[in-house]
Amino acid sequence: MINKIHNRRGITLLFVISLIVLFLLMGAAFVTMSGNFMRVSRGNSGVEVRGDSARTIIDRAMMDLVRGTKSATSALNNLDLTIGDQSILADEYGEGFTAEVATAGTDPTGQLIKITLTNSSKPLVDIAGAYGGQVLTFISNSTVPPAAAIANVKGISCRIFHYDTFDRTVPIPTPLPIPEFYVVPEWTNGQNPFAGDLRGAKVLINGRAFAGTAIVDPITEPYDAIDKSNTFLAAVDFARTDKPGQIYPSFYHLPTSGYGNRPPQLPPLPPSVPLVPDVFDVDNDGDGITDSIWMDNGYPVQTDKSGRQYKALVAYMVLDLDGRYNLNVHGGGDDARGRLVTDLPLLDPPAIVPHGQGYGPPDVSLGRLFPPPLGPPATPANFNQEYFNILGDPASQYFGRLGDDLDNVGTPTGRYSPGRSMYQDVWSQYKLFGYPVGGIGDMFGSRMDVFAKYGWGFSNQVANIPLGVLPNGTTGDLAFGMPQIDATPPVDDLVDNAFETDFSSYPSSGPSENPLVAGGSNRPDHLFSLKELERVYRTYDMDSKFLANRLLTLAPLTLGNPANRLRVATESWEVPVP
Repeated sequence: MINKIHNRRGITLLFVISLIVLFLLMGAAFVTMSGNFMRVSRGNSGVEVRGDSARTIIDRAMMDLVRGTKSATSALNNLDLTIGDQSILADEYGEGFTAEVATAGTDPTGQLIKITLTNSSKPLVDIAGAYGGQVLTFISNSTVPPAAAIANVKGISCRIFHYDTFDRTVPIPTPLPIPEFYVVPEWTNGQNPFAGDLRGAKVLINGRAFAGTAIVDPITEPYDAIDKSNTFLAAVDFARTDKPGQIYPSFYHLPTSGYGNRPPQLPPLPPSVPLVPDVFDVDNDGDGITDSIWMDNGYPVQTDKSGRQYKALVAYMVLDLDGRYNLNVHGGGDDARGRLVTDLPLLDPPAIVPHGQGYGPPDVSLGRLFPPPLGPPATPANFNQEYFNILGDPASQYFGRLGDDLDNVGTPTGRYSPGRSMYQDVWSQYKLFGYPVGGIGDMFGSRMDVFAKYGWGFSNQVANIPLGVLPNGTTGDLAFGMPQIDATPPVDDLVDNAFETDFSSYPSSGPSENPLVAGGSNRPDHLFSLKELERVYRTYDMDSKFLANRLLTLAPLTLGNPANRLRVATESWEVPVP
């Protein structure tokens, strides 16, 4: 039997050809995919060139509002030519002026920087002390060789300690050829302000805060209110019953061309009747009531990924935290328990007078914000529990503003009071320096009511009145012209008063108030922060549940009420310069 051997070399050839075709297909697919990816990448890169991210636009809108803009097409520069720049910093400091550092060195004490300026955009005032307290900001670095210059001086702001036009190193002061600025070095970038050379650095000196007048200089008027000189402020109408807390938008009353609902007239101040139109463009705070208008800040037309062109508009809502109930400062335990009115029968005729002398911010009552459940007046049996929660109640889930109840050696006292319980804190000694000691009848005739819990009044009699035993338990006469008080203040009314609260920015700042903690205060009070206030203001935002909720936990009924949401604040400050 003969076996035939078949030749299978053709199969091997087909296999090799198949592999070659497969690699060719893979290569073609790779080239096609990479080409498509390149085209998409080029398209996306073109979009980025023609447009900014949302975060970039928001940041620019914020800086335009705070610092101002030079854009001729921005609505912020075209609101009303009679007013000028409507930025927040311009409203506070005015326009200021720029100059260049001519010489720089240390003063004789070695603690200040002595600077002279040249190329000033405005003539320097020839009055010693004219610029004291104002802010000097370096807007460029020095132009001397880099080896001798201070690095990264640009952007640093310093306070002007003194401005002098006389040489006072000689027995008889003589005028200086160039006035001298003495600046407090406030370097925070690790640089030594006395090492190197500041010559050639450009500086901006802000105007004095709120130094203008509303008539002569409407930009730096000496106040903040909802009017034509403060157009960036939004107005809140708490009198509205149909829309509690209705907000009338920032820049609402200025005649601008372009977008949105805006009347050409100035609204009533404060708004007391519904305005027409009463529907605006944007609901910034998400409460279902429109409160802002669209403005064209002059940003360029941009293109999205689909090739569609659009223009970014801005809707501002700027609220002033002053003029509201300050939950860190106003009120106190005596206010919560009842201190509204007192009958002073010794007055002729007998009069009902409110408690307190207006000695300070703690005299402001929170009774209207936290009314007693049975109606006023508040009493130990008729008080608002949420008021006590805000102050500090051991039954609450969180600390109130008064924090714990430890005394100066760390022992619980059961008294939730400002600072350390049953102890006159150092901050009280600072704020009440010179306060008279002793009771009624000291050298001042009567004490100051730092707790705002007494009723005061003056007799209209023309002579001393023999009274025998007075209502406060003492014996004597009501002297002509002397104040009458409804009770005798305790001798220790300097202890645990509201002025012991530490409002310093950092836990380590200020002197130590607790010997148990070396080197600084452990902040016995737990004041409410702006982050916690943000949760109240942004109640309707989608991410609000992730914000700190101590305030709403302590007072859910009061602060959860839409009519009260914008009545409160946690900070309000005076300008810290003359």
